[in-house]
Amino acid sequence: MAQSTPTDFTHDGITLVRTGYACPEQYDAFDAKGERVGYLRLRHGQFTVEVPHAQGKRVYSAVPEGDGTFEDDEREGFLIAAVGAIQSASSPSISTLYRSYIDCLNRQDWRQLGEFVAEEVCHNGRLLGLSGYRAMLEQDFRDIPDLQFNIALLVADASHVACRLTFDCSPRSKFLGLDVNGTRVKFTENVIYEFRATKIVQVWSVIDKAAIEAQLLSQ
Repeated sequence: MAQSTPTDFTHDGITLVRTGYACPEQYDAFDAKGERVGYLRLRHGQFTVEVPHAQGKRVYSAVPEGDGTFEDDEREGFLIAAVGAIQSASSPSISTLYRSYIDCLNRQDWRQLGEFVAEEVCHNGRLLGLSGYRAMLEQDFRDIPDLQFNIALLVADASHVACRLTFDCSPRSKFLGLDVNGTRVKFTENVIYEFRATKIVQVWSVIDKAAIEAQLLSQ
């Protein structure tokens, strides 16, 4: 016999609305905007989760210990796992997020920056916070009016991005302590980013200053 449980279950911004109580026990999943983002069903001892945006793609399956139903002490664990699977399937990849972040920088859309950068972001070991990080970038564009970030190489895993950025620009005056004074220079920056959830929390950056020095000496 199916065990009792509240009609709705909410975890991490996803609400599961129970629509079936026994053979199958099933739920519709909704995000904070009220949009349906998943479908959960326990039938014949098999618990499955599908997401509608991927044409009903199955993103999770498991076999509960109960006799074709959830035991009361295991239901919550399976529902939490289902929510995690829905969120993973619904979230853009880290590399996609990073490319959107670079596009945000190139458009200088500072109002959108907080969608990609966490409030507690650190840069090269210094806690800047979102406001300090934005101020740093705004100053970069004031110092280099034709600044554009170009991705040359991108490698990502579940929580980190390693990127080689290339630049072809004309800093107005001093840059990295060098008297550039409007000279057009080309250089690279190697950066590692740590993401927490969908936002950047750590940035480690090294710019190839020697390449700029060599170009200035050849003028």
